[in-house]
Amino acid sequence: MRMLLEEYDLSLPGFNMPFDVEWRHVSDSLLEGAKQWTTNRDFTVGWELKAQGLEAKFPVILIPGIVSTGLESWSTSPAYKNYFRKRLWGTTTMIRAVVTEKEKWMAALMLDPDTGLDPPGIKVRAAQGLDAASTFIPGYWIWAKVIENLACLNYDTNNLELAAYDWRLSYSNLEVEIFCGVFQQEAREKGCTCRTFYGIHCRYAFLLVIHSLARPLILVLSLKWVEAESGGNGGKDWVDKHIEAFVNIGGPLLGVPKAMTAFLSGEMKDTVEVNPAGSYVIEKFFSRKDRATLFRSWAGSASMWIKGGDAVWGNVTHAPDDMEGSMETHGKFFSFRAPTPPSASSSIPVGVRGTSSSASSSETRHPSVHARHHEDSDRREAENNSDGSSFVTETQGDPPIHPPIPRVQTAPGVGNLTADESTIWTLQHTPYNWQKMIYTNYSIGMERDEEQLKRNNEDHRKWTNPLEIQLPNAPNMKIFCLYGHGKETERSYWYARGEYEQDEIMADAMEPICLNTTECDALSQTSRIPFDLPLSRQTWIDALVTQETMSPKTKNGVKIGEGDGTVPTISLGAMCVDGWKRKRYNPAGIKTVTYEMEHRPESMDIRGGATTADHIDILGSRALNEIVLKVAAGSAEDVEDHFVSSLLGSPVILLSLSIFYNPPPMNSETSYASAKRRWSSPMRREIALVLGLFVMLVLLFQSDFSFQYNSAVAGEWQYGNKPDQPLYDANGQRLPASSSAVIPPPAGMNDLILRWTPDQPMPETTLLEHTFGYTVYDNLYAWNGTIYIVTSNISAFPERREMTSTGYVVFSAKDEVAKREPTDDDMRIISPAEAQLLLGAIASRVEGVSFMVNDPPQFLNHYYHFCAEFLVGIWRAYTSLDLNIKMSGTTKLPAPRRMIFTHTKEAEWRDYASMNQFVFHGAFPSASMEHQEDWIDRAETFKVWKFDRVVFTDRAAAMRTHKFTDVERYAAPAFDLPGSRNFWEPLRSNVVEFAGASRSTGQGTMDTPVITYVSRQGWGRRMLKPEDHERLVNALRKLEKDYGWEVNVVLMDQLTREEQIRLAARTTIMMGVHGNGLTNLLWMNPTPRSAVMEFFYPQGFASDYEWTANAIGLPYFGWWGSQRFTSEERPPRNLNEGFQGNEIPIDGDAVAAMCIHQINLNEEADD
Repeated sequence: MRMLLEEYDLSLPGFNMPFDVEWRHVSDSLLEGAKQWTTNRDFTVGWELKAQGLEAKFPVILIPGIVSTGLESWSTSPAYKNYFRKRLWGTTTMIRAVVTEKEKWMAALMLDPDTGLDPPGIKVRAAQGLDAASTFIPGYWIWAKVIENLACLNYDTNNLELAAYDWRLSYSNLEVEIFCGVFQQEAREKGCTCRTFYGIHCRYAFLLVIHSLARPLILVLSLKWVEAESGGNGGKDWVDKHIEAFVNIGGPLLGVPKAMTAFLSGEMKDTVEVNPAGSYVIEKFFSRKDRATLFRSWAGSASMWIKGGDAVWGNVTHAPDDMEGSMETHGKFFSFRAPTPPSASSSIPVGVRGTSSSASSSETRHPSVHARHHEDSDRREAENNSDGSSFVTETQGDPPIHPPIPRVQTAPGVGNLTADESTIWTLQHTPYNWQKMIYTNYSIGMERDEEQLKRNNEDHRKWTNPLEIQLPNAPNMKIFCLYGHGKETERSYWYARGEYEQDEIMADAMEPICLNTTECDALSQTSRIPFDLPLSRQTWIDALVTQETMSPKTKNGVKIGEGDGTVPTISLGAMCVDGWKRKRYNPAGIKTVTYEMEHRPESMDIRGGATTADHIDILGSRALNEIVLKVAAGSAEDVEDHFVSSLLGSPVILLSLSIFYNPPPMNSETSYASAKRRWSSPMRREIALVLGLFVMLVLLFQSDFSFQYNSAVAGEWQYGNKPDQPLYDANGQRLPASSSAVIPPPAGMNDLILRWTPDQPMPETTLLEHTFGYTVYDNLYAWNGTIYIVTSNISAFPERREMTSTGYVVFSAKDEVAKREPTDDDMRIISPAEAQLLLGAIASRVEGVSFMVNDPPQFLNHYYHFCAEFLVGIWRAYTSLDLNIKMSGTTKLPAPRRMIFTHTKEAEWRDYASMNQFVFHGAFPSASMEHQEDWIDRAETFKVWKFDRVVFTDRAAAMRTHKFTDVERYAAPAFDLPGSRNFWEPLRSNVVEFAGASRSTGQGTMDTPVITYVSRQGWGRRMLKPEDHERLVNALRKLEKDYGWEVNVVLMDQLTREEQIRLAARTTIMMGVHGNGLTNLLWMNPTPRSAVMEFFYPQGFASDYEWTANAIGLPYFGWWGSQRFTSEERPPRNLNEGFQGNEIPIDGDAVAAMCIHQINLNEEADD
């Protein structure tokens, strides 16, 4: 420009400034950001505060967050010798290992699913020293900026330590000795009067500076472990004496939503926002399945599971952090969209259900459970979504290139899931070992009962959840919560589901049972039962859902909220701003300061510069470093509350009230437990006081009212019905069985509230039938969630532990077994006099027959467990009241009116293929379902409930008899009761007719025999040899040709529910490799020529279907190649090496010959 001006002698009006000066001014303005970026600002904050006179005062311990600490290999095996003492996590060594030896790298970092520790032959340990988390890879700092600035105040390795740890481990598996320096007594040198921490000898209490995941870690180790008698046993004042303050940087106090998606599908916002080409490469190189498998093996990462359930994260109508004007609520944590109707298929991108493209159709070749059934349910759900909501999918331009997406499917009942429901959903789609790890290491509820909060101090599972524990007794300690705000943060999600795929997830089956009552080792334990649930539903974040004009914004299936880019603001600040301001969670009144930092990244700095507030980059921000240095130097009084968010700023009270004041959510296990505690049964002292006052009143008024109870009316119905004959005498001995007991007629509206007087006392509870885990009662009472048996002859009832339990999950460890022992909160056996005092003289009648299920949800969401164990058992117990059930299924027993699950939530009993709900509604069309939520509702009325008749079942109680341990079947003890050989026919007939077949289907020899081979070929596990499969099919087809019999070779998952049941009802002989498809034998019509044939690897055996076949009257034949055995010749269980394999042999000709023998031999008898 200057050359042009001079060459042509041009001049600009008013332009009097020398051009070089102007050019410098313009260039300085344009490049100001770049100059700041290139300026070295290391140590700046430290130098400035040093100039103000600040010096090191408190020893500082830095505790990094998850994935921040480097992990190095200490394996000496030949496969890993090249990595000895090299970082497998962090540094360029990790990158090289991932690129060149991904499988070996994953194997080294994955933990053993059973022990939660290193797998055999592998040893990985946390790097140590300040370098363990100063940088992640060269050029990418983590704690380096904080360390540099602390060094300016004279911090060095004598008073500054970085506490590295293996963040993969669950807290119960962390090597506590790594942290034990905190608790050592001997620290006398250098005039130190406090205990040592990492060898730091101090005159002052120390300062903890923690980041991200280290927040729950510090709750465990420094605050709770050290205090607990079962932990460090440091005493109640240890924290107050030795911790000056802790600075919590970006701590996910209430969990992280992205952790849920990582566990479920190996995804998060970062992975779905990758450009299409990159997404395809990532999926091919490091798939969602690989990522999910790796994440799930790291038990320590489960500490980031969202906590507080719906009370914190919202419900289907609203969430505490919904912004004003939101069109969708974040309370819908996982949303599943209904498929687009076929008419709109032309606008649907490739891979989405409804498209007719070849790409889509090719993706439907995977096993598809009940495809046609799901299509029908999808259409119904599209017409009537769970909450009537809808959304828009933007499909501008070409459809995105995505890793091959199987067709989208939705199942009945899947629409919008809240946090509580998403927790259940995620656990149901994760391996059994992962579920067990969650149960034994973590708790994710919300506790409001202050007494229970105190008791939780001794429960290590609660220590990572600030909603279930109290802060320590440390009034002199201070807490500083520092976090960022203003960066888009994933908060909730749109999800899609596809076909079922082969997975390594094991079925929910019984834990090993200890057969030795004194010592339990590998030789005295049974093997784990191999029920077949080899498939998991393909699930992924629905990246096709994008709507950036709505509130909340949705990008690639991720609904955006407020936070620091990783953790939502509600998790970062709710406890600091409000929860810890309350005595309930902070009884010592520890001062808590919250400092929010606005995210204002510098445009030319890739890490955001001094004004960033990103979850990790905040460690380099100026504001954060200033606060850390001030607190370390003893100037904490200069740090005050500071808010920049609308969520936790002035309107914070509205947010916090919605979390901390709302009543406990009904479907929270913690709330259920606390509800029972708040309204627990009166103590003996309270009963004595009431009795004493009552006696005084009687004497005062000279009343002749008496509690004399006439035992002659024991068990009598008080409403004009003939009393039934009790089945146990006064000594508890069984009397001869009678026919079905008589129950009162249906009640009118005026008969539902019952009142008792001295002349017409409260009806006593009658024990009609009992065996371990199965009891039939008349006149059973419930109050505040506790079951009451009212009887004048307590000795006539069995031990409480034979009838019920706490409903705790079923694990075999001794301490886990002890947790199932029932208490007075679960069931009480009381006299009529006690009942008059405790329950009063009024109750609400629950008429008819109730099936009450006291089981945890652990096994109920599996087709075999629900139908072949639970349903067979409870129905067998009920039908013990009718010994004359006809072959046609005719019975005098009234249908049950309701099924009550006292410990199982609404979504927890439904199986992945929707068979459980189909069978239940088919068997009992007029019965209603009550779940844990409803049971809590009853408890919270403070009213007494009288149940006419209850068939009560409890898995843990059933396990306390040898009848269970002999065959390890929940239903086995029920067969100790008297019963009819046709007990199953009423239920079977109802289900078969519900499926569209006649109840007589399959009877007699006039029908053409039907042979059904349930094939597993193509499933990837437990399959016949290919050539043996072909020979078997050919042999069966020859029977079809020679005898005119019907032969079906089916994959059960490709049939609808109705088709499966109708086919089973018609089947004469059902056969197949051990697997879940054989559960359909329940619907076969037992005849002399019927049979079940099951194929095993030679010498292998599991009795699941053998026991079930015999229970309902079906002959059984097991096969090892050409060798056949019957139930009488049943071998011991043996899950040998080939049991789960794909080389199972079978002699097809021998099987066909046995079919001929079985059908022809018994035709005459059948006629």
